[in-house]
Amino acid sequence: MDGRTPFAHTQSDFQGGPLNPYSSSKDTDRLPQFAGSHFLSPALNDKASASDISLARSDDDAQLNPAGSRWQNNPRKHSRIREILFPDSFTCRLYLLAVVLETIFDLAIEAILLARVNSAINQSDTQQGESSTLARNPIPVYLGVFGMAHVFQFILALDAVYSKNVLQFVFLAIFNALFFLYAVIQIFEVESIVTSHSSGFLPSEGLTIAIPVVVSIAEIAYVGLAYRIYQEFGWQVFKLLGADRQIKRMHAQYQILQCLMRFDLLFWMGFSIQLIALVLAKGDFEFYLTIAALPLSILLVFEGHLAARHESRWMMGIFGFGLSAGMVYFVYKLIRIWTQRYTDTFKNVYKTLTVFAAISVLLLILTAIWSWIVYRNFDGGLKHHLNKRKKESDEVELGPKGGFKAGNPNRMSIE
Repeated sequence: MDGRTPFAHTQSDFQGGPLNPYSSSKDTDRLPQFAGSHFLSPALNDKASASDISLARSDDDAQLNPAGSRWQNNPRKHSRIREILFPDSFTCRLYLLAVVLETIFDLAIEAILLARVNSAINQSDTQQGESSTLARNPIPVYLGVFGMAHVFQFILALDAVYSKNVLQFVFLAIFNALFFLYAVIQIFEVESIVTSHSSGFLPSEGLTIAIPVVVSIAEIAYVGLAYRIYQEFGWQVFKLLGADRQIKRMHAQYQILQCLMRFDLLFWMGFSIQLIALVLAKGDFEFYLTIAALPLSILLVFEGHLAARHESRWMMGIFGFGLSAGMVYFVYKLIRIWTQRYTDTFKNVYKTLTVFAAISVLLLILTAIWSWIVYRNFDGGLKHHLNKRKKESDEVELGPKGGFKAGNPNRMSIE
């Protein structure tokens, strides 16, 4: 201490005077710190004390967060849904809008294409006096696969926006590029179907070309918006994961595996649906085997997710065995489709089935590689970090006693 006496206010310091133009006879009824300034406080007899607040509101009605502010008690139930569908970021809103518009345009074009092709085939049947209507028209199946893929894309986009997962935006851009490949292949298969079952007139050539155009425009938008989203959310990696580069690397590898498993499931389901609807006969053993494999593939992906999340070595071993079995199955199917591509069974659908089978094999290989990488990271600290973050996130959203807190919690994001 330097021996100086601390400054203390006296009552005379707060009386009206030339330097206190805002003072009045009522200043004595207010807090002295505000008496001589233009920051007016409520009257002393109007101010509620802490004891008044505590008596009016018990601990059962509200909780305090670590910062001392009160949790919001009765949030609207739809706030979480609105937060997902209408994110704060304008760029993210544009991204979701682009996904919705692409879905609407693509499905509308596919529906019109289906109606026109069926009309052309039926018109040809009437003119020729015979029935050449396709027993298994692949266009409704293509429409169903397109619809399923777009719903899947929209769900992943919502998840990526809500969790601010930059890496998932990259996967979605790649996925949309595969949409373009699928749409281009569809042009040739639709032409083959129409020319072989009608007079050769193709009433929907413009529609088949329109789908790749729409997908291309959407791809440009996705890439540009993904870059903007990376600029907005990339810095949160350091904020949420800390400065530990090892943890960041393991978390990125974990997220890559999660994305790969999601796309595995989509392509497995897409291939199986087309195989069941267009190739296999109901009396075949393979028909029922393929149907049974659909729920098993969903269980396998879910089991792999749990194995990676909880770092279970034996569960990861089961997941690896399932990946190996799936790889053998798709390689066998790929060889069979390619060797029988000119038969009546595959001639109209072998291109699409080949693409789905080849992509499935590639995804299985990548998933197996990343499963091994994540397996080697077990007991490296990532599980503890994720559990800690989940606990903190739950406390931010619910409060220590289960009450809800206003505001949006920070979500995990990666570069």
